[in-house]
Amino acid sequence: MLKMIKYACQKCLNEFKKSKYACEKCLNEFKKSKYACEKCLNE
Repeated sequence: MLKMIKYACQKCLNEFKKSKYACEKCLNEFKKSKYACEKCLNE
């Protein structure tokens, strides 16, 4: 089931080509950060 991306930062949303939906696997990568996703924080 698709769910809306609620916590992805703009940088990562751009990587999804402005899609508002991602699979649960992708959502888990963001770890529900409201301001920067875990992927970007780790860079």
